[in-house]
Order: sequence, then C-alpha cells, then structure tokens
Amino acid sequence: MSNLFVIINYAVRLLIVLIGVYFLVATEYIATNDKTLLRTAGAVFTLFGIYRVATFYSHHRSLRNRSSENSER
Repeated sequence: MSNLFVIINYAVRLLIVLIGVYFLVATEYIATNDKTLLRTAGAVFTLFGIYRVATFYSHHRSLRNRSSENSER
C-alpha cells in the first residue's frame, strides 16, 4: 500500500473523531435547542471514528505481516 494512501486514510478517520469530539465539547457554544442530539451525534461520530481507525490499523498491520512473510520465502 502506498504511504500516501495510508496517511490519507488515517487523516480522514482521525478527522471523524475530531468532529465527534467537537460536537461533544461545543454544545455549549452552538446555538441550538436540542443539545442532547448534538452530544449523541458527537458520541456516535467519536466511537465510529475510533472503530474505523482501529479496523484500518488492524487490516494494514495484517497486510504488512503477509507481505513480509511472502518476501521471506
């Protein structure tokens, strides 16, 4: 996998986490009537982003291990 591809994937997934954290923290600063919805959306974005980072890291690590095993043969 290209290094640029890996960097872009991590950046997008971390951006999802940061958007979620922003929704969680900025509920006091955003003028809305439904702060519970913003907090819920923030929690969902944050957890989804963490899940995406973890699954990409796991998949990328397994691909690296397979390629190193194939190069040893």
